[in-house]
Formats: sequence, structure tokens, C-alpha cells
Amino acid sequence: MTNEELYEEYRNGNKLALDELYSQNTKYIQRLADITAWRYASFFPCSDSADELFQVASFEFVQRIKSGNYDPQKAKLRTYVTPHMKYAMLEHIGMDRIGKNGKIYLRIMKCKRLAGEGVSVGEIAKQLGISESLARKNIIFPIRRYSIAPTDEDADIDEISEETIDLGAAKTDVLADRKICIEYAKVLFDRLSPKDRAILGRLYGVFGYSQMKAEDIGMIMMISRDAVMKSAANSIEKLHEMYNDNSDLLRWRCARRMAEKRNLSDQT
Repeated sequence: MTNEELYEEYRNGNKLALDELYSQNTKYIQRLADITAWRYASFFPCSDSADELFQVASFEFVQRIKSGNYDPQKAKLRTYVTPHMKYAMLEHIGMDRIGKNGKIYLRIMKCKRLAGEGVSVGEIAKQLGISESLARKNIIFPIRRYSIAPTDEDADIDEISEETIDLGAAKTDVLADRKICIEYAKVLFDRLSPKDRAILGRLYGVFGYSQMKAEDIGMIMMISRDAVMKSAANSIEKLHEMYNDNSDLLRWRCARRMAEKRNLSDQT
């Protein structure tokens, strides 16, 4: 059974479906914990092991299912639960060790959670010490894997990854690393179907495609805007699965972080 079918079984009173749902996603949760451990252990002295993060993520996974807030009509279950698991792991690691963009991600998720609990925008802004304008942006911001976040209170929403590099000040080895990552990412992108590549490439303006609005892509391909966004979300899910399936990109990034961790240890 699919994750979504098992969730419906659980919501309809089959308590055993929760155990099966968790068992079916154990490997996925472990991969997410491993990636999180690699990402932050590379740059910050951190005693949090992947096993600890796995326990934190597992607990959050179960709590999200039990909450009953997931709507299968809006997204796949993993798309819904992943940001929550990531939020829990980053909180466990600690604000002083997750870096600027990790903190932005936590702020976004806190805004979303408080809003979901019925807290007003003004009160959210007050609690987090931010402007109401930024609080609103955080609440409506579309969380995707490896977070995309607003950069500051006054700017429009910018899309940045958690490992965004300031290319103006980047060193040669950082630029080389970025080039290699893009090449490996292109290999994964090319494994998508021609239709998926055309939609995703145009939506984000990557790998030779000119960026276009979802409505314009829909007109070209004779599908609705919602169909464009759904196709893009499915493509991102496929890329994520390919990335985690022992891809060259994952191996390169892990090796890079191991080297950086050793360099950091040598300097301390």
C-alpha cells in the first residue's frame, strides 16, 4: 500500500496501519537523518550522531501522523512530513550550530506552526522579534526540501538553498565544488522524462531552459497551472529519491564534507 493509503487506513481506525506506515518509511527517515548529520557535522563541532537525529525525526514523523493535519489531496505524505522532521532535527542540533540559513528555515517553520495554532500575525511577529511583513512571508512561504527562504525583512522572497555560496567572495575550490555539483545534478535531471524536464527546467530556469511562469508553461503544454505545479513537485520528489539512491552527487558531497571536517579538526 502507498503511504497515503496507509494514512487513510490509520485515520479510519486501523491503529496497526501506523506501525506499517512507519516501517515503510524507516529507510527514508534514516537517509534524511544521515544527510542532516553530514551537513551540519561538517561545519560545526557537533556531538549529535545520525542515530540521535534518526530518533528525533522518527518521533516527529509519528507525531505528524497522529496529529491528523495531513491532507492527501494537497501533497504526498513525504512532502508534508519532511519539513517537520527537518525542523525537529535542526532544533535538536541547536541554534548556535546550524548557520544562518538553517536559522531562517527554523524561523519559517515556527511561523507556520504558530499560524496553524491560530496565533495572529502580530503576535507571531512579536514572539519572534520580526516585522509583521516578514512573518506573513514566512507563513505563506512554500517549503521545499533543502529549504528555500526569504533573505531578510525588506527584500522580496528570494530562493536560496541551505548551502548558498556568496560567489563574489568564493574561493576557487568552492567554485570548483559548485561546478562539479551542478554537473552531477544535471545527470539526475537528464534521467527525468522529456516532459518533466521541460516543465521543471522552465519553472526554475535551469539547465538551458529560460525561466517561465507556471501559467505560461501551462499554455505551451496545454495543461492547467495546477498540473504544471503538480508535475514539478513530482519531479522534485523523483530527483530527491535519485539523489538519495547512492548517486554520484550524494557521494561527492559526503566526501567533500568529510574532507572539510578533517580540515576543521586539524585547525583546532
